[in-house]
Parts: sequence; C-alpha cells; structure tokens
Amino acid sequence: MIASSRIQQYYRTIVWGIIGLSILIASVIIWDRIQYDFKNRSVSIAMTWSDMEHQFDTMGIQTNDYDAQLKNLRETSGLTSIVLEPDTVDDLVNRGQLTVLKGSDILNMLRVGSVYRYVLTNIINKNNIQPNYYYLFIDETAVYRRVKRQLEAEIGTFNVVALGYSALEVRTGLDTILSASLGIDTARLNQLHELGYAVVPALVNTQWQSSHTVKLGMESLQDLPVQLIVFSGEQVLGYPHQLGWLEQTIQERQYSVGVPEFKRQVGMKHLIHTVPVIRIHDGSKDPLTVSAMARRYERAVKERSVRFLIIRPNDLQLDQTVVLDHTHQLIRMIRTHLDQHGYTVSGDLMTPYRHRSVSAWAVLAMSWGIVAVVILLLQRFCVISLPIFGLIIASISIGYYGCWILGGDLVWRQIMGLISAIVGPVYALTWFPVSASVDDYKTRIVFGFGFLFRSVAMCLGVGLFIQALMYDPRYLLNLIPFYGVKLAIIIPIILIGLYFYVEPHRLSAIIHVFRRVSMLPVNSVVLASAVFAVSFLGFYLLRSGNYISWAVPGVEHWVRSMLEDWLFIRPRTKEFLVGYPILLIAYVGVGRWIPKKWLWFFLTIGGVALISMVNSFCHFHTPFLVSVYRSILGVCLGSGLGFVLVLILIAWRRWIMHVR
Repeated sequence: MIASSRIQQYYRTIVWGIIGLSILIASVIIWDRIQYDFKNRSVSIAMTWSDMEHQFDTMGIQTNDYDAQLKNLRETSGLTSIVLEPDTVDDLVNRGQLTVLKGSDILNMLRVGSVYRYVLTNIINKNNIQPNYYYLFIDETAVYRRVKRQLEAEIGTFNVVALGYSALEVRTGLDTILSASLGIDTARLNQLHELGYAVVPALVNTQWQSSHTVKLGMESLQDLPVQLIVFSGEQVLGYPHQLGWLEQTIQERQYSVGVPEFKRQVGMKHLIHTVPVIRIHDGSKDPLTVSAMARRYERAVKERSVRFLIIRPNDLQLDQTVVLDHTHQLIRMIRTHLDQHGYTVSGDLMTPYRHRSVSAWAVLAMSWGIVAVVILLLQRFCVISLPIFGLIIASISIGYYGCWILGGDLVWRQIMGLISAIVGPVYALTWFPVSASVDDYKTRIVFGFGFLFRSVAMCLGVGLFIQALMYDPRYLLNLIPFYGVKLAIIIPIILIGLYFYVEPHRLSAIIHVFRRVSMLPVNSVVLASAVFAVSFLGFYLLRSGNYISWAVPGVEHWVRSMLEDWLFIRPRTKEFLVGYPILLIAYVGVGRWIPKKWLWFFLTIGGVALISMVNSFCHFHTPFLVSVYRSILGVCLGSGLGFVLVLILIAWRRWIMHVR
C-alpha cells in the first residue's frame, strides 16, 4: 500500500513536472513575441496615388498644383506615405501622353489630325497598315521606350513592331493593350520622395507572365528610395513560376513586403517564410462617418498590431469642394487618436516580422504538457497507470516527429491547439467543487470569487499554450486560419453541460442516466429549456464568426464606443454581461435560489465566458498582452456586475421572507 502510494505520488510529480516545463517553454516563446509587439510603436499613414489623383481631379485641381496640395496634405494632416500603383497604357492615354487612335482628349485629336500628318503619311508609305491591328503614337522618347519595353515583355516581341517616328504596331486586342501594366513611374516616385513622402510601390502580376516581365517590374525599382513593397490584385508578382527569383531579389535588396490583413493574395504564403513582412490595414470605402472610419483604423493599430494604414476615402456623397477637406479631417482624427494612446505617426517603417519558427523540441514539450492535462481530466472517468502514461508520451513523441519529417508540423500544432482550446474551459470549470459546504452568503461569495479567478487563471494558461504553439508568421499575419474554431466553441459547451447535468458522482453510469432520461415524458419546462439552449448556441456561433454581418443595435454600439474610450480595449460583451455574472450567481445561489438539478443550465451558459476567453487567444494576429488585458477586463467587469446582481438577489429574498 505504501509502495502504491509512493508510485502515485511520483506519478503526480511527473505529470505536473511536465506541465510546468511546458508552461515555462511556452512563456519563453510568448516573451519573445511580447517584445516584438511593443518594441516599435511607430505607425505610417498612407494613401494610394490613384485615390489622391481622383480627389484632385474631382476638386478641379490642375496638375501643376499637385505639389502644393501634396505638401499641404503632409504638413497639415500627417500623411506620411503614398502607395504608388503601376501605370497602364490606358492611364497614359487618359493623360494625353499616348494615342491608340481612339481620340481620348482634344490633345490626342490635335496630335493625330495635324501635328502628326507628316508622320502618318510616312508610316503609311513605308508600312502595310492592317485594319485589325492597333497603332500607338507617343510624343516623349522616354515614354516610348518604356511602353515598348513593357509591351514586348507583356505580349511578346513578335506582337510589338516599331514603325519609326515613335509609333508602334501592336498585334493584340484593345482591352489587352489598355490594361497592360507599364510598371512604376520612377519619375513620379522620385518626385513624391522629394516632397517628403515615403513611397511604397504596388507591384501587379501580369496576365502574360514571363521571367522577363517579373524582372522588369523589380529592376525598375533598383537604386530608388524604396523600403517597402506591396502587391496589387489577387496574386503576388511572379506567381506561380517566378516566386523563387522574386524571393531572392527581395532578400538581396532588403525590401520589406506588406501583407494586407483579411485579404489572401495567392503566392504570399511562399514569400513569408524568408522575407521580412509588415502587416497592412487597407481600409474600405464604406459610407461611414469620419469618427466611425477613424475608430476602425485606430482599432486595427491597437487590437491587431497593424503599423501601416492605407486610408481609403469613403463613398459618402459630399460636395466636390469638400472632398479633400474630408480626407484631411479623417487623417487628422486618426493621428490624434494614435497620439493619445502613445503611438508615433512617422514615415519610418516598423521592424518587420522576424521569421523565428518554434523549434521541434519546444513543440514536442508543449504537446506533452497538453496531453498531461488531458490525462488529468480523463482520470476522473478511468484509471491511467504510470506505464500507460509513459506509453502515451512515447507515442506522442513518435507521432510528432513522424509528422515533422513528412512536413506536417503545422498540422500537428493545429491539432494540439484545438485540443487545448476544447479541454481548457472544460478543465477549468470541472476541476474544483462547485458548491460551498456552508450556507453563509459571505463565505459563498468569497468561494465564488475564488472559483471564478482560478478558472480564469487556468484559461489564461491555455491561451499561453495556444499562442506559443502558433507562433509562426503565417498565423500572426492571418494567412492561415485556425481551423476548428467553431468546434472549440461547440464541444466545450456540450461537455460542460453533460458533466454537470449527469453530475460527477454519476459519470460512470452516464449511459444508464441517459436511458432513464429518454424514458421521461417531455413537459413544457424541458421543451422550453431545449429550445432556449439550441437558440442560444446558434446565436452565439453566428455572433462569434465573421461570416455573417450583424447590424449592431444602437445601444450596444454606444456601449462599445464608450468602453473603448474608457478602457483602451473593450472587453467582449458575452463575457462581462453574460458569462461571468451568471457563473457567480450560480456559485453563490446553488441550493438556495438555484436548485441543484438546474445548476448545469447556469454553468453551461456561464461557461461561455471562459470559452470566449480562450477563443480570444485563437486570434493570433492580436498581440498576446492585448488578449490578456481584454480577458482581465472581462472578468473584472463581469465579476463586479455579478456581485451587484448577487447582492440584489440576496436583498430581494430577504425582503420576500420578511414580508411572509
């Protein structure tokens, strides 16, 4: 008996030692991320050149006045950067720099009708004009060379024939010609840089891709003042065949690559393994008010560690004379909000994401810790001896290294993270006894707070595991989703409800319990409870995702804005308004105003708070300390509200008893 007791003691020591070691390793990994998240608090505010040009044209500002407007915008509003998109043939046509014989403006008509009559006559005399081809006429020699070089790279040299006199015969369709990318205008890039802006080229993948096209796109940036590049469109430049060369060029020139959040560009997953990347928030043009737009950008910086904002003027119907003033006001408001929270608006780029992946031995050690926690939970239902535990650990080790050799490291980490997200809230709610053994309300309240905070501490540990496992740029930039988030919501709710419905002392006879329940008649109370539970679960699932757009009620929107102003980051509504108050009421009121047979109902709904907390840590693009801060706010506000409700219920019950 003594030997058996010692073995059990050694067993517990080994299990908790493994859990402690895994927590230490996860803490070291998370500390590295915390240092990065808060190392650089510099934020760049940018606009695209196309949006700026459109606003200038809308207000009737002439090209000669662009420089003055740009200086004023930088000095008065705080705009730091400009995203410069590549020109197309159609852009040059609309500027009057090139003619495709469609007569874009009066300039082009004059060019074709009078100035170039001699040129056209000589071209016709020396060349056989084909009615199904298109002919480009260009004034400037530099523009002619640029167009010729890019078109030859785009559609092939055999389809672009030089006719002399700065004229080109192009043998393809008009749409292909007009949409052909001419690359970044280096003259405009240098001009914007001289005006004090940090210029970010937006490279576009071409329809007629070749190695020569990709190289032209990158070579045009050589020796230019460029630190950051972004990709326009649905694909990365060079996808799918030239990504290796592109990756090597980016490394050689020490560029950083901008990765827009919530937008998946094909080929980006390949690049982020080796090149430095920076997260970008490319705003929408939704018709929102200035304050609502400013909050959206501010939230991207505070809650998701975005350090490069692309401002998009919204689609509000404004008078043409105030369009630019509206943009000035928006940028100034964003800058004011960021200044208030300790951020610095600057054209200097933040330190890009470092490509430090979690080592295999660290992933294995954390996997051991997760399995140890699962075993502690399973030991309530069955006996797992020390030899079986050792066999499980050995199997986990062999399984992980097998996945690692086969390239399935991320799959393994996803599975371990999902197990943590499922087991964590269940373990936290079921580890300690639910009801106090005393009837004194003060003792029950103290017990309830202790139970609540211990459960929260366990869930914070689970969040630590999940974040450490997924410490990878692909997750931090949200390029790879965390699969199974919905399962991490549904399964814990079901397990918590079953555990407390069956009750711990009857778990061994769970089949018998369900058989007996199935034979009971269905009354209105049971039916109403089932309908409420299903409706609550469905509503929670829909509200917890980004797949369905919900119109936020006016009161809730007002409360959210107020909490953001007061607390920097607002806690989750389902935590401080629903989960924690109900948990505290259940802990204090069990056996008093809550019958034990209905305890499962309250704990299941209250468990949503812990599930939501763990879910917050599954948003890997959110800084770790932001998730911790939000979780602590939720439990503090929720427990405070629950305490007030408990006092009200106690006073109400005493008043009822006094009246009786």
